[in-house]
Amino acid sequence: MIEAVFFDMDGTLIDTEILYAKALKVTLEEKGINLSLDEVIAIVYGRSWVGVFETVEKKFPARFHNAEELEVKTTLIFNKLIENDDFIIQSSLNLLTELATQLPIAIVSGSSRVHLKEFLERMKISHLVDFFIGSEDCKKSKPSPEGYLKAAKKMKVSPVRCLVFEDSLVGVQAAKAAKMKCVALKREGAPSQDVSAADEIMIDLSLFDKSQLSF
Repeated sequence: MIEAVFFDMDGTLIDTEILYAKALKVTLEEKGINLSLDEVIAIVYGRSWVGVFETVEKKFPARFHNAEELEVKTTLIFNKLIENDDFIIQSSLNLLTELATQLPIAIVSGSSRVHLKEFLERMKISHLVDFFIGSEDCKKSKPSPEGYLKAAKKMKVSPVRCLVFEDSLVGVQAAKAAKMKCVALKREGAPSQDVSAADEIMIDLSLFDKSQLSF
């Protein structure tokens, strides 16, 4: 029986990862790093800014001082891109709203706490979420299970009694490494991610059958 539900944020509740990828592409180009959008997507999807920085630093040393610099520069560009973008994945938001009437909900994301707080307020669901775990709360980013295990501990629920909704390869890996049930969102038109390790894969979370809470 499922006793707690955890949602990833970017790519699962909001369609912002592609915008972050586009923004990061511009940031990298300003430093003389010219990558295709697909190459940038492979760097950014599902990862915290520390994880993104570590990947960039390994391939292109000494272009940025630290993860904070990379995040600040990219976020400035991202904020301009999102002004005219409809970023909410409504069916995912509807599911969270419905599940919140039955079970405790938390957000576990590689994004910063400031980012999470802002978008929870934009979606008007802060009151439905018990707490959120961001990049500052973990020493290791996904695919490490640290964030999900911390969420389970804070909920005082066994990891095997937790259900995770994810959309990325590293997110699914993190959930399964934490021994949790995982439903992967693989939306049509979204950048391809290998989420085959998930317990179930759906093109839209409106298809989720609430009877599965008895996993």
